[in-house]
Amino acid sequence: MRALLVVLFLLAGLLIGLVYFMPLATILKIAGAEERGLSWMAADGTLAGGQIRGLRAGTELLGDGTLKLRPATLLRFGAEYDFSWSGPAGSGTGRAAVFPGGTIEVRDYAIRFDFAAIDGLALWIRQSGGEARIDGPLIRFRNGECHHAEGRSTSNALTLNQALLGPGWPEMTGTIGCLGPDLGIPFEAQSASGTRVDTLARFSLRRTGSMEARISGFIPQDFQYALPIAGFVPDGSAFVYRYPAAPSEVQP
Repeated sequence: MRALLVVLFLLAGLLIGLVYFMPLATILKIAGAEERGLSWMAADGTLAGGQIRGLRAGTELLGDGTLKLRPATLLRFGAEYDFSWSGPAGSGTGRAAVFPGGTIEVRDYAIRFDFAAIDGLALWIRQSGGEARIDGPLIRFRNGECHHAEGRSTSNALTLNQALLGPGWPEMTGTIGCLGPDLGIPFEAQSASGTRVDTLARFSLRRTGSMEARISGFIPQDFQYALPIAGFVPDGSAFVYRYPAAPSEVQP
């Protein structure tokens, strides 16, 4: 009996060792990361940690990430990592996890996006040198769709453009949440003169993301001439900018 227990412990140790040193790319594939919209150019390391290069979520290039395993999550038959990320459009830190049953989580995240590197934004925003920041305790996707999200969003895009937009603009803020299957990241602000800006970015693991910015309230006459040049189109008494643009908004 004692000999049998020794053999069982040895086999268990061998199995754990084999899994622990399994290539990181194999672990990601077994966990179904590809089926949930994630892809990568290279994944170096093992279950214990490593580096992912050329990471994409759907069609969006995220960049490179460094991972370090939190071993306790193996007891939940998942893999959770402390991560640091940097890419063409920003950088961030937090914890990322993949679990059976189609669940992907990001916890305790703090992520910064550089407007100058994000395609689809109005040119004057990209040239502002501004950024967007999101941070919070949890974002969860299940089977590629947003299931639960908590966090806040902030941006200094308007405060850096007061020469163009006029004075009295506060920092843009918003509350992150799920909008159907997508992750919704809103940014809102109103100037001292009553001009309001509402921006909503949508992020999906399965589709290309989108963004809509709406300017409403008191819109000065010079704004009404300048906004169409910046890509905004009239929408009732407001002006709206969409990316990708609706078919009717595409210039011939």
